[in-house]
Amino acid sequence: MAEMVGIFILDSPYFDFDKASMSAYLCGVIIVQMIWGIFLFNHKQELRMNTTKKIVLVADDDNDLLQLVKMQLQQAGFTVQLALNGNGILKMAADVHPDIILLDIAMDGISGGDICKKLKNTDKTSGIPIIMISANDNIEDIAASCGANDYVRKPFNLQAVKDKISRFVPA
Repeated sequence: MAEMVGIFILDSPYFDFDKASMSAYLCGVIIVQMIWGIFLFNHKQELRMNTTKKIVLVADDDNDLLQLVKMQLQQAGFTVQLALNGNGILKMAADVHPDIILLDIAMDGISGGDICKKLKNTDKTSGIPIIMISANDNIEDIAASCGANDYVRKPFNLQAVKDKISRFVPA
């Protein structure tokens, strides 16, 4: 990539760079990108520290349900992060560190029960309350066996979900 940029700039009629100048220019670009990355990281941390809204991570493979729950929780004053499949939840939970996770048992990629176990067995995420969501008749047993803090049976009343969240995440 740098060679392509260098060739473009060196061949450009607008710039008269020798190799040393080109190296200095590219080093400057890299330094600016590093500084920008540090600024964005610090800005993200400041936003996280200064926010009064609690963060809810909702993971379900039903996009319509996700959008409905997101809308209701945002109206209740929460910041909502969504995950449509199980593959990215572990990284998302570690990066965002939500105040609570609503997790479907039947997810694409990896089961919600396995995700719950991994989250509960990872130092960075073990303290995050997890509420399992499912239409499965054995949801109570599944939630207990994977270490979830609570469960909600589908179909559910959104007010009941908000009430369960408030048990674990005080306003």
